[in-house]
Amino acid sequence: MQPFPTSKFFAAAVIVVFLLYGIEWLTEKPVATQRAPAVYSEDAKAHAQTLTTLNMQQLDAVLGKGGPSMLYVFASWCPYCRQQTPILEGFLSERSPDMTVLAISIDQDAVALADYLLGQPTLSFHPQLLGDQAVALRDRLAKAGAQYTGSIPYTAFFNSDGKMVAQVTGLVNNASLNEAYAQLKAKK
Repeated sequence: MQPFPTSKFFAAAVIVVFLLYGIEWLTEKPVATQRAPAVYSEDAKAHAQTLTTLNMQQLDAVLGKGGPSMLYVFASWCPYCRQQTPILEGFLSERSPDMTVLAISIDQDAVALADYLLGQPTLSFHPQLLGDQAVALRDRLAKAGAQYTGSIPYTAFFNSDGKMVAQVTGLVNNASLNEAYAQLKAKK
């Protein structure tokens, strides 16, 4: 007696299994790979009309304003950004008179961003859409000493001369924000 089945027996078994289960597998309908379109409220559609696209003159104005500033780059679909936004809002509620804030969303869909913003209790900043300015944003931030790679969430603090003092990529807690703010105040 042979310890393993012969190759003819094994091949016949594979064919039988395929015939029993394979035909059913071959006749299954493929699963749809496209998402159903999102359904947004009329409020979100109306709010999307108020969103503006960033222009580099606005960024230059914020960085060269003569006072401390913060840049926040995020997206409504990013889970870490969704956690970060309320943390930043709490941080900014204590310091908003001291600092100019520029929030930039990399969302491609203005209505999706508007829908997300309407779900936030209150925001002390009005986000702008990045649009097709990603390369220009990276280049302008590099001139200010920041190393923006495109990862989100991204938070950077700039002194009154427009030079980057502190930057964080990823989720930031209050302690990190306070530390960055202390660096900003020290380098006024």
